[in-house]
Amino acid sequence: MYRSVGVWLIGVSAALFAWASHGASPAPSLCASGEKVVFTCKLKGKTASLCASTTAEGGPAVQYRFGTSRRIELRFPSAPQPPSELFWLSTTMYSGGGEARIRFRNGDTDYILFDQTVRTGFGGAPNDPQFTSGIATRAGGKLTSVRKCAASSPLAYSLIPGFKTEDFDHDLLP
Repeated sequence: MYRSVGVWLIGVSAALFAWASHGASPAPSLCASGEKVVFTCKLKGKTASLCASTTAEGGPAVQYRFGTSRRIELRFPSAPQPPSELFWLSTTMYSGGGEARIRFRNGDTDYILFDQTVRTGFGGAPNDPQFTSGIATRAGGKLTSVRKCAASSPLAYSLIPGFKTEDFDHDLLP
């Protein structure tokens, strides 16, 4: 497992370099000063962010926020908590790319934050990787929405340790 994570991180590093070199600027986040942005996604006038901080004991903590800088509509959990208690990480390697997902459950709804890098240009055409980030929701075992980010920052789960891992669930995204 550690070897595949290392390979994944090398691939993600290369993808991030390519993403940065295209002049993309990070999307604004709902994270407070002093917090790390694990993920942020601009969605039609609103923003979704996963923010990392430190617990009073010095351990990692995360909180998902959705809304605007003036009005946060959803905070999960209500106060930042260690990721091992409420969040699951899964990754999948692709030829020339990969996908990372962080999932959490609020009530009966799963929220899946995702970040994909897909290689294009097979058959001799130039490799022009495509980057897609977004948020999917699933309720009652069925996919209810997939919203792609208009602007985003890569899913930087390695910034904070402690996510539980789970196997890739092909039903999470279309």
